[in-house]
Amino acid sequence: MENKQKALEMAAAMQQKEKSGSLLWCVAEDLKATIQSMNEEEAKVIVADLEAGTHDLKTCEKAIHDYAVDRFLAGFQ
Repeated sequence: MENKQKALEMAAAMQQKEKSGSLLWCVAEDLKATIQSMNEEEAKVIVADLEAGTHDLKTCEKAIHDYAVDRFLAGFQ
């Protein structure tokens, strides 16, 4: 199976566990959109992280939140 397709399927499976329209459901939508723009090698990293269990939607949401706060505090530089 292609890495990109596998990553999309994994993200969709995680999304199905969340309430439609919830924060984590939306994070999964963003993750799927990001995966769509990736090449096979980039998607391979996502698959590896998801298979290892080191990343889930809560981890992704925290990373997005922390990045946004850092950018805000830095004055969007």
